[in-house]
Amino acid sequence: MPRDGKTNRFGQAAVLEPDEMALLFAGLDDPYWAIAQICYFTAGRIGEVVVLRAEHITNNWITFPGSNTKTGETRSVVISEPLRGVLSRAKPTSGYLFSSSSNCGHVTPRALEK
Repeated sequence: MPRDGKTNRFGQAAVLEPDEMALLFAGLDDPYWAIAQICYFTAGRIGEVVVLRAEHITNNWITFPGSNTKTGETRSVVISEPLRGVLSRAKPTSGYLFSSSSNCGHVTPRALEK
């Protein structure tokens, strides 16, 4: 499976094959599994997903506020059935979906990368 990809956060990311995705998901525990699943089902970036709040999930939609997206534009994604199952495991009634005891209040992208 060796191939070119990012090195020290530089370069083009490799596209994972379905079997590689399955291995990745199998190797993650909550909350990291849920974060990776939400990234997968919404095409969201890690930084966008870790700052999601319960208020961003309404009426079968996840809304990524413009202040958290790369382009600065608000983006909404419909909640598919597989994603609904992921969210039912992760969704608190208020605050960050993935809270942490850190100063920022949510799991950091760096924690998932580790």
